[in-house]
Amino acid sequence: MCDVTAREKLHQEILEGCVKRLWGQENVPDAPVLECWQKNNWCFRYLNEIAESYVDAVSNSFTSPTQISQGMCVDYYAEKILEKFSGWMVGALQALSAPFDIRLIDAVSAERYESGQTDGLAVAIVIDKTVEQLGEMPEAHMLKCERKKGEEGYPGIPLQYKSYEKVRELRKALQFGRSPQCLLAAPMEPGGSLYVVGFGLRKHFCKRYPVIVFSGYAQWEFYLPGDVQRGSNLSEDTYLIRRRGGYFQLPMDGCVVGQFCKKIKNKIISIDSIEERTKKSEDILGLRNKLLKIKQGASIVFFQTEAEAEAESKRLCELKRGYRLEKPVSYDDLPNLISVDGAFLCNIEKSECVAFGVILDGVAEVEGRQSRGARFNSMSVYLSKRSGVFGIVFSEDGMLNLLPDPEKS
Repeated sequence: MCDVTAREKLHQEILEGCVKRLWGQENVPDAPVLECWQKNNWCFRYLNEIAESYVDAVSNSFTSPTQISQGMCVDYYAEKILEKFSGWMVGALQALSAPFDIRLIDAVSAERYESGQTDGLAVAIVIDKTVEQLGEMPEAHMLKCERKKGEEGYPGIPLQYKSYEKVRELRKALQFGRSPQCLLAAPMEPGGSLYVVGFGLRKHFCKRYPVIVFSGYAQWEFYLPGDVQRGSNLSEDTYLIRRRGGYFQLPMDGCVVGQFCKKIKNKIISIDSIEERTKKSEDILGLRNKLLKIKQGASIVFFQTEAEAEAESKRLCELKRGYRLEKPVSYDDLPNLISVDGAFLCNIEKSECVAFGVILDGVAEVEGRQSRGARFNSMSVYLSKRSGVFGIVFSEDGMLNLLPDPEKS
């Protein structure tokens, strides 16, 4: 078995071989962009996972980098990985073409049932099996549907908008789709209309099939197989597409997040070590996922040093404009304080929060943005006369803004 260094080298060479085939030898992106894609982009995440499985097999067969090179396995495995990757892309296109009615899903996402919202409910789209074949799967619990005399179509619940009664019927049935379960929808015949006909455990079906997850009022996401199980990592969303308030949203692109992380790093001027600045910027960006999980927006002001943050928190809290913490808490504890309206004051030096529920002050001398809310505009005013201090505004839908804008400063 080859050592860790040789394994990492092989992994990188195989990925580069894949990229050269995808873009062509003359069009390979430069190293920083390539590294960002491999780390953050959802397509490359999957490509990377396939590569790792092949590297495990290869590293067990060869004992040194020389044998790996002599075996000419890099090109061979790059081709094999792309074959599997292209198969996954075909599956993604099939998932996107699943015949469910967006109007119905929109209506259901905004429908309450006994005062409860749809948060966390899920429907798995079984696109490669018919209703009859689905019923033969031991993991599926089929609902017994009786057909009335003269009734057309399958007696399950159609994923097509037909009437408000059908919206209510599907919303009620969705109660079966609460974690750890999900509803199951399948066609009567290949390529036909989808019907909700049963339910099963998510761990069995969400790994193999695309899934619709309702995540809030008038909001739902569509995931590829496995992604809803995997969840989000530091800097990306795993859903393929989101529907919010009647509009589509794409997940935050990994390259965009990489650039955002770089901008944060450039704002950290009190630390000389590049490695330490990188870690601090990733810690700050990691807050985004913690806040997304509880679907809550927030404003966070970052001071370079512990002393600066303490002095400002004391000033504002003495003016009854917030709550000062006797013992500062880590970034991990911020979501526990998010229910109190107002901004957080943090220091980069210790990666701690020193105050919360803070009402930011300042004179409105800078031009506001009417398209944004009080959180964004208050932060702009507060930072306009301050040097070395920056803020991040998180929105509930995942949007984040770094202020002051480094491109306008």
